Amino acid sequence: AMNSISTTASQQLILTTRNLREVVHPLIGDAYHKTLKDVLRIFVQDPRITAARITSTNGWKVTTGPWPDASTDITHWTLDEQGIHATGKLDLARPTLLTEPFLHDGKTYHLELIINGPYLRGQVRTTAIHSVATAWLLLAVLTLAGLLALRHWLTSPLQRLGKLTATHASAPAFDEAADELVGEFGQLAHALGRMLRHIDKVTDTLRQREQAFSHLYQFAPAAMLSIGTDGRITDANRRAAELLHLSDEQSLHGLPVLDFIAPRDRAAFRQAIDRLQLDRQHHCELQLIIDDQPRDVAVQLAGVLTAEQTLSEVRLALVD
Repeated sequence: AMNSISTTASQQLILTTRNLREVVHPLIGDAYHKTLKDVLRIFVQDPRITAARITSTNGWKVTTGPWPDASTDITHWTLDEQGIHATGKLDLARPTLLTEPFLHDGKTYHLELIINGPYLRGQVRTTAIHSVATAWLLLAVLTLAGLLALRHWLTSPLQRLGKLTATHASAPAFDEAADELVGEFGQLAHALGRMLRHIDKVTDTLRQREQAFSHLYQFAPAAMLSIGTDGRITDANRRAAELLHLSDEQSLHGLPVLDFIAPRDRAAFRQAIDRLQLDRQHHCELQLIIDDQPRDVAVQLAGVLTAEQTLSEVRLALVD
């Protein structure tokens, strides 16, 4: 639970940093120094962020909030400009320097935030304790209900049904047990037999649909791609190969998807993927570069999450 909550906090900070970068990007320059400082001051009001600044390689700098000195024990965390995930992690034991590099007029700038790790650790600990307490309370209630139920039921019928279940008995075996058992146990055995028949029927239906969906994916009118956390293509259909002028869909496997996106739209594409951390689906319009020729497409994005609610894969549907 602690890891899951910490991961969620990291994802929110990544999205906040990317959004702040998009806000300050057009304000770079001495003419907007005060406006840029006011924008940073608004974000520093967030208790998770104690200080913020923007620096460039030529010494230009705008700072808001108490910036720690060189002797402060601090963890460094840099966002990956090329991929769709950040490298490194948030440190909850001490302050973290979160750095986001970006380009403006051919120069490299760095958006830097000081993240209050101890404050986030307190939030994570409070949420985790509440989750654990709720889980233990639910477990206690279920245990008490089970003990009360056992007092009113005979153990022999339960053992017989349990043995049939453990040995993965067929539906006729449950029907035979239902004829010999009385009362609710007989009804339960009948219900289990009906359920097994229904499961067999559903399994056959799902197998047929799986074959149909596989055929539909390959011959879909829209170009469909899947990309991993490193931004490389892991799967594609035939329409995608045709759209990108490749011989077959296997030729796309392992290629960076950013190589096909116009440089001006790459930031928008990464921001659309960041949105999938909070929304499972997102839509955007991009320009592709195919054989050195631009091509406008509409993109529907869908995120695939792990059990820990982290983004493991992104599905793309492209329509030109």
